[in-house]
Amino acid sequence: MTARETADEIEEAAVRWLWRLDREGRTPELAAELDAWLAGDTRRQGAFLQAEAAWAALDRGRQLAGVTPLRRRERPAVSRRALIAGGGTALAASLAGVAYLAFPRERYGTAQGEIRRVPLKDGSTAAINTASVVEVDLKPEI
Repeated sequence: MTARETADEIEEAAVRWLWRLDREGRTPELAAELDAWLAGDTRRQGAFLQAEAAWAALDRGRQLAGVTPLRRRERPAVSRRALIAGGGTALAASLAGVAYLAFPRERYGTAQGEIRRVPLKDGSTAAINTASVVEVDLKPEI
């Protein structure tokens, strides 16, 4: 009988997968290996999405700081999955814009794998986890 992976081991493996994808590019062989790893335990998908969110935040931080990557490499052509995700994101953003204009309460959401902290008008902060929506309706005290 094999021991079940700990959460720490899964998180470390997820980071290693992101590092490999960044270093080697998303080849069909590597994508197949990643899919097999993700299918091995349901906790792996969440850990991988969290690692992707952290990786993206680091990339954004580097951009804001004006730090250029150590090396540049050719990026593969945009995949069909990425185009579909981008179209879905654009549609969701459009719907969110319409909802925002139609309703006075504030609505915040996150995409899958995204984690946000949103400062609210009363000085508090809302922490929003992956694939979530929060509606905020603050009223003044009487």
